[in-house]
Amino acid sequence: MSFAIKFTIWIRLCQRNIYEALRLAELYAESIRSLKTKKEKEGEVTSLALGLMKLQDTMNIDSDYTGRIFLYLAEVPDIPFDEVLLKVLTCISEPDSLEAQKFLSEKVIAQVVKELTAKKETRETDCDSCVVACHPTQ
Repeated sequence: MSFAIKFTIWIRLCQRNIYEALRLAELYAESIRSLKTKKEKEGEVTSLALGLMKLQDTMNIDSDYTGRIFLYLAEVPDIPFDEVLLKVLTCISEPDSLEAQKFLSEKVIAQVVKELTAKKETRETDCDSCVVACHPTQ
């Protein structure tokens, strides 16, 4: 069930519907809280966060939207939200800021940012990241 909620959050963000995405984030938080182990909870949170950052980068989602979902999850009791995820988001959203440059001096953060943004550097157009074939091949 958590994948379906996560997927719907991604869709709502692509549709620029932050209010629906935040409502779904509440439901997602409840599904995370119902998991038995801290490791499972951390895995779900990290999976959502990395997926949202990749989506933000690939689909040009407003970084404020992603940030609002991150901040919501960080405030929910019993959700193990690691602050490093906010640092990575800052580096992706505001790469030229002093704060991002400070965070990028940490090797692990720099590596995660590099991997999350690597595909963007290699694609030629926005259509290259799309899975829908809108131009017929001959």
